[in-house]
Amino acid sequence: LGRACGPAFVANAARNAVMSTTSFVATPLLYLNFFPQERKSQSSLFWFGLGVNIFAGNVVAITQQSLWGRVLNFMEEGGGRNANYRAIVAEGYRREGLGAFFTPPKWFARVLMNAPIQGTVPWFYNDVLPHGESAALSLCERAYRAAGLA
Repeated sequence: LGRACGPAFVANAARNAVMSTTSFVATPLLYLNFFPQERKSQSSLFWFGLGVNIFAGNVVAITQQSLWGRVLNFMEEGGGRNANYRAIVAEGYRREGLGAFFTPPKWFARVLMNAPIQGTVPWFYNDVLPHGESAALSLCERAYRAAGLA
């Protein structure tokens, strides 16, 4: 993973994986399998998606975002040395405790920046996009025919 992402971007890739999984895997599966059927609605999916994003995805994501910043600093301070995630986490925890990776202000800032869009993706895909789906498919079909591909 480090070779594919570059030495400092493993934490960034982890954060992106967490946020994508929160929106495209966790929220739909949790909602489908565990949310009471009689309470399911467009509104409940909207708020459930925001809740999962705010209270699960972003809690993990800010730790990864903090780690990413610390990795970049570690590499810069060493004049381009390789990232040593174990040493970076240990040093951050030794200096600042849990606050090195999670604080309420970090969480709040991340939620304000991220939750409105990321948390509503499942609702958007299930309740907004279908309204234009037939028109989009029809347009694609005409384009394929015009190009001689269908």
